[in-house]
Amino acid sequence: MNAMRLIMVWACFCLSIVPIMGQEMEPNLKFGKPTNQELAMTVYEPDPDASAVVLCSLTQTYYEVRNNSFKVITDVKTRIKILKEEGLDNANITVPYEERESGTRMKEVITGVKATAYNMENGEVTKSKMTNDMVFREKYSKDIKLLKFTVPQTKVGTVIEYLYTKESDFYYSIDTWYAQRSIPVVYASYKLVIPEYFKFNVAETGANPTERKIESGAINFNVSGSLLHCSSDEYHFIARNLPALKSDKFVWNASDFSNKVEAEFRSFEVPGLFYENYTASWSDIDKQLMSDSEFGGCCKRSNPLKQEMQAAGIASMGDVREKVAASFALLRQKLPWNGKYAFWGKSASQVLKEGTANNADFNFILINMLSDIGVTAYPVVLSTRDHGRIPFSHPTIKNLNTFVVGVLENDSTMSFIDASAEQGYINVLPPKLLVEQARVVIPKSEGFWVNLQEMPRAETTIRAMVKLSSDGSFEGNAKIKYERLAALMMREEYRDAADSSAYVSELGKTVGAQVDGYSQTGRDQFTPLVEETITFSGKADATADHIYVNPFLFRPLKEALFKAEKRNLPVEFPYKQQVTVNLLFQLPEGYAVEEMPQGTSMTTKDGGLSYTVRMNPSPQIVAVKFTFTIDNLLYSQLDYSNIKTFFENMAATFSEMLVLKKNG
Repeated sequence: MNAMRLIMVWACFCLSIVPIMGQEMEPNLKFGKPTNQELAMTVYEPDPDASAVVLCSLTQTYYEVRNNSFKVITDVKTRIKILKEEGLDNANITVPYEERESGTRMKEVITGVKATAYNMENGEVTKSKMTNDMVFREKYSKDIKLLKFTVPQTKVGTVIEYLYTKESDFYYSIDTWYAQRSIPVVYASYKLVIPEYFKFNVAETGANPTERKIESGAINFNVSGSLLHCSSDEYHFIARNLPALKSDKFVWNASDFSNKVEAEFRSFEVPGLFYENYTASWSDIDKQLMSDSEFGGCCKRSNPLKQEMQAAGIASMGDVREKVAASFALLRQKLPWNGKYAFWGKSASQVLKEGTANNADFNFILINMLSDIGVTAYPVVLSTRDHGRIPFSHPTIKNLNTFVVGVLENDSTMSFIDASAEQGYINVLPPKLLVEQARVVIPKSEGFWVNLQEMPRAETTIRAMVKLSSDGSFEGNAKIKYERLAALMMREEYRDAADSSAYVSELGKTVGAQVDGYSQTGRDQFTPLVEETITFSGKADATADHIYVNPFLFRPLKEALFKAEKRNLPVEFPYKQQVTVNLLFQLPEGYAVEEMPQGTSMTTKDGGLSYTVRMNPSPQIVAVKFTFTIDNLLYSQLDYSNIKTFFENMAATFSEMLVLKKNG
């Protein structure tokens, strides 16, 4: 979908927020004994639309010494009420944990898994307990496993409870605690106890106020038969009546903005004790990745397309960008993408034998191809926008889920490519990969961070001539130019349409007219530019002596984008973009302008959103030019009122009419 139409499609979504109202529900902190109120509950009054509600969530994180090593222990207890059919999925529980396949023997273990469903049947409470054979474990990625279970006998009206304990060898890493969920939360408690030997910066974020208490305590550890006494910091956070964290089309990952508590590791010192090496910085992550056979090893493989590249003469091409483009195009011809994003790699021979590849496979092979012809390329690791932001202060591999390729064009310029992007190009990445924080991993050297949102913005430029007749009918022609990411989105929309006729029909809705003729260039070529040429016709309102026509054909917005008065979440736009439209209206003979929209412009305080309208009338021609620009992709909920007003004003401007009156 091209840049202009993307905004139009999103305009149909109405953002909502659930206010907290009504009487607060008293939490029941006793597990194994749901109250009659909880069992009889049929609706959650503060949010009548809620499909389920977390009645109570208790989490404790603390340290223990087992086998003379410190462990981080996290106990989780959760009680949920199922209110509607759509809420049944809350009985399907997934717990990720780390179990590395190579390198360190450190791991996480999930124990003590229990789950029970409580139902009221014929006035009696029935209990259905989960058995061990209902618990499954599966591999998610190279080092991440998933423990999964479903609470049995769950239906509308059920109260479910589950609990488990996570034991982690990664004593320098404390999981982020998320108070909010996709359903409302009545009560959530988090207790965190940190021994004096471990230094963490503990920070709380989120829009909803919580109760916070910090106290000093004392702990005893048994190490090799000796008692170790130390003080501790004890944190207790309590959140009450939290609204559902409802995602929408303007947030990639709602949990990024949840009420949460993060613990950033700084250092540790335990007198007289020796510890294994641990990952303390992103530099250590760089080294760990490059020493891993399924990552760094994949960057150093031989080029599987060496002969094809030699036959194409790629090595002798003029400059780096030309070589990269040719290599990229060759690779895309050889393999189809399976639609999956990945992080770890397989052997190139296995990939070619399978005949399909994920994006990690593509990108490893591209690095190998470029290395073979002397072009320096590095993996640029990241977490996709829908996967969630990387905790910058928490160096860990488990938050990374894919990477792109960074190519050094010269000493100061790096370009970025995702070789799996079917409609992509150099510096043209799919929106979900446009993260603020991606890390360039360099063998035997210090990596660095890059902002992939800073790449050149998508641009759509439209030039059209429209001829009006005295009966209000009009016909015209236009040339539409899509550049960079706008070209990618246009190609994807064309690909996803049922057929070319369906695509042209949708294009007509964008134009605001019937498309009578259509042609395009560049759509099937490996280029960052696509051009369309169309002829179109339509009918404006007309009376015996007046014509009323909207002069903003091709407008990127037809109604206000945001409807709700308030908003809990920030607003995230997909990518930087600019739409520029130049229209020339040829007036019917004997008609003149009676009224027309005034030239106007509006820009947000930060300059990140803007639109401009210019009207230039003459006796036979009315020239209309308007632009719409997005240069900032993230606005906090505190900016929502201003953003809402911006789009309301923009939509109102684009609804104004050009009025022509017959002379005499």
